[in-house]
Amino acid sequence: MSMEQKTLEEAVHLARKTGIVFLGSADHRGIPHVCAATDLAVVSRKNRFRLSFWCCPTTSFNTGLNPHVSVVIWDKILDKGYQILGEIREVSGNGETSPAVSGRQVERSLLIEIEKILLFKKTPHTDREAGVL
Repeated sequence: MSMEQKTLEEAVHLARKTGIVFLGSADHRGIPHVCAATDLAVVSRKNRFRLSFWCCPTTSFNTGLNPHVSVVIWDKILDKGYQILGEIREVSGNGETSPAVSGRQVERSLLIEIEKILLFKKTPHTDREAGVL
């Protein structure tokens, strides 16, 4: 198992433990937007993972124009986490809308190919790749 695959599995475990997962996207002008995600899963193909969430209109718009995203998994208590930089390779969903927001959010699943996995914490850090000394 590669270091990147091991780190991804650690990130998935941390996401399930803490429930804190954020997806950062940007539109064609570089204007950023962040949303919360609900599930992160390793897929059988190396360097890819699946992220599931209720997709708001801004995230849907941004990811349709710009497939580059940032996914942050963070344990606030331990101040330990990961930032996964990647590119969306597939978008799927069941078309179900959330009644909580008058049908404006749609359940989505993104297949994301990993470009880098960085360590993430609020204390001073160097933005180095996870597993790199």
